[in-house]
Amino acid sequence: MGSMREDKDKNQVPTWNGEQALWPDYVRQCRLAYETCEKRKRKLLGLKLAMRLTLNAWEVTYNIDHDRLRKSNGVKYLHNQSLARALG
Repeated sequence: MGSMREDKDKNQVPTWNGEQALWPDYVRQCRLAYETCEKRKRKLLGLKLAMRLTLNAWEVTYNIDHDRLRKSNGVKYLHNQSLARALG
């Protein structure tokens, strides 16, 4: 069972199932999560977002570059290089 802090963090990290109609909302939620994330923690946000993907969105990340995902621009990498290309 997670702590209150873990539950709060999960609620702030959006999830997406790969449904194309939900992509714009997911991207907007990710931008808000990035902007509200402490700068020193932004390098973890791409990893957290990747872990919260489900169904088709999760399936297309099997060959994702973890080193690039771990950088402060990991969210941008996840969206532009991995998800948008694979699903778009």
